[in-house]
Amino acid sequence: MPQPFLIDDQTLPPQGATLHGCAFAGADAVLGTDGLAALESEGRVLDWHADGCHLLVRRDGDRIALGADFAGYRHLFYWSDGARWAVCDSFIDLVAHLRERGIALEEDTAQTGAFLSRKQLFQQLTSAATPVKGISCLRVDERIEIDADGLRIVTAPPAPERPYAEALHAFLELWLARMEGLRRAEGLTLFIHLSGGLDSRAVAAFHLWLERNRDLPENATIRSLTDDSHAEDLRIAERLAEATGLRLNHIDPRPRRNLTVDEALAAWRHHSAGVYSPVRVPSAFSHPADINFSGHATNGYKYRFTDEEADRRVRVMERSYAWFGRGDRPRWRAALRAELDRLAGRGGSLGQAWAVYQRTQRARFHAGQAATYKTQVALFHSASAAAAAEARPQDAPDYQFYHDILAALAPDLMELALDDPRKAPGPEHRAALTAVAPLAPEPGRVYGAVPSQGEGAADAPSRLELARALLAEIDAAGWPKGRVSLIFRWHLFRLRRDLARGRARHAVRLRHLHAAWLLGRLRALGVRMEGEA
Repeated sequence: MPQPFLIDDQTLPPQGATLHGCAFAGADAVLGTDGLAALESEGRVLDWHADGCHLLVRRDGDRIALGADFAGYRHLFYWSDGARWAVCDSFIDLVAHLRERGIALEEDTAQTGAFLSRKQLFQQLTSAATPVKGISCLRVDERIEIDADGLRIVTAPPAPERPYAEALHAFLELWLARMEGLRRAEGLTLFIHLSGGLDSRAVAAFHLWLERNRDLPENATIRSLTDDSHAEDLRIAERLAEATGLRLNHIDPRPRRNLTVDEALAAWRHHSAGVYSPVRVPSAFSHPADINFSGHATNGYKYRFTDEEADRRVRVMERSYAWFGRGDRPRWRAALRAELDRLAGRGGSLGQAWAVYQRTQRARFHAGQAATYKTQVALFHSASAAAAAEARPQDAPDYQFYHDILAALAPDLMELALDDPRKAPGPEHRAALTAVAPLAPEPGRVYGAVPSQGEGAADAPSRLELARALLAEIDAAGWPKGRVSLIFRWHLFRLRRDLARGRARHAVRLRHLHAAWLLGRLRALGVRMEGEA
């Protein structure tokens, strides 16, 4: 099981550079600290905010710097009161650590109230603030520096602007080079996950271009889920495979490492507790040598938002806030508006800020959760994708970025049906297609080795077992009185009844368990809760 990353003023990281996870340096993949050492032995340096899923830590004497990947998949939470400080990749583990040190902490009702809200955009933290005052979540464009003067946050400058056609070409060529490099590496298998949507089809276009233009090992496949809930996605994937000659589901993933119930809940607490409200508890870890490419939640690239549309969506969030209990709407609203104002200051307008917010908040936590139990590469959650998407013409139709990708890599994919006719290219998309220069990617290399998988449990726990175990933790801790509404209690009653009858609802429906668990766990850890002495 991965151990939480935690350092503080009493426990410092080792000297030198340490890489937890995997990163990309140009077209090259860098795996772990050994891979980083190999890269830097050639005189190269891994940039801060590199693509991938990692934490990068550098210590030189008493000076420490640390940051995460471009997408922010690896979360960093930090606390400081001056001379004392602590940084951890788990919110709830940081709370527990600070309380063990005897540090007084207080609930932030503005943020616990967000966990008692409706609407999809409340399924993750809505700003850098967390459910405990004084603990913040590092933003995706920030890193931490620590020295004798204490802890401070350093913000990366905005990426330089470039013409859309140039940025699009750079994005396409870079990811073709990365995928080809992984294909040529020994011992890796690539799974390109395909649903009926447009973003996963655009990812499949990279795979199709390589199949048509390179002679590569037979170590990659289009993959589509085959259960009843994904039947339509599978039908679309089958039609695509038949039309293009791509093979579908012809390589099986390696055996997964099953978790025990305790390990699964520990993994959920480590990554999602107090951060991401759907109760998606991993029952097993995929083999790290299975590389999973996917689209994953890229609404910020699909649409252009006007300032009026963005403001309307914010007002919908405000009306949905603390629907199921008590919160502090004015302070929550101020934190959200400050976050959007910050993005608007870097990007130009509220509408543009809202589009970026979809990536830096929604996609970060939603896709980042999946990256905790499998090696995931969501190529749209990368610096080059963001640069291309943000450079596209202001008057471009919705979905134009994706149609430009398909037209450049595999135009025939534009002609196959999607899960929603509105995503299909119309005359306005075809008229607006951007031509790119010829693609000549140079394949990357892989530095370092895939970590060992380790031994697992004989069987993976079911979602029912995991939900029941979480409910048992809620019952053991309880939660503060007077904090939740009758509607919330009714939802919790239904969940409890369903679990007693042997039925576990979808992860999003289970989010009420998370809210109840969070209030109880903070209280049990000794965090001062609203209305309690």
